[in-house]
Amino acid sequence: MKNIFRKKGNFRNAIFVFLIAFSAFLAFEPLFASLKQNAAQEFASAIFGTIFAAVITMVLLSKQTETEEEKSRNEKVFEEKLTLYNLAIDTLQDIFKKADDDNQVEMKRSDLVDLEFILAKLIMIADEKTIHEFRMIYQALREITNRKPVCFD
Repeated sequence: MKNIFRKKGNFRNAIFVFLIAFSAFLAFEPLFASLKQNAAQEFASAIFGTIFAAVITMVLLSKQTETEEEKSRNEKVFEEKLTLYNLAIDTLQDIFKKADDDNQVEMKRSDLVDLEFILAKLIMIADEKTIHEFRMIYQALREITNRKPVCFD
């Protein structure tokens, strides 16, 4: 039950619905007492029910819209991650394809720059573990580059 109220909007909506129901009950209760005919009481009850149903529908539609927007944002972020991960894999593949028979990687300065920009992009959208792992790869390749003269294009 606590999970429902964790988000600020959920709690606000629940309070809003409760206040509408409670105030409507307080407003309609004297009306019910003053009405002597059953038809009038039933009509007032129908109005109360309609108002309450409209408020509940408004809250549900608001929550549904919020959920759809969040889903859309998550899809866009996922697509960006896929594109960036593919770019990182392709860049690393190109670098390791250049390895000689002794498995020594000869990197150009442009390869290192490409990796730096991929790392910068990863920092914006990836989680901490992914950033850490890619940074480890980058640092290892940078150490290799520092031991050897860098080949400039």
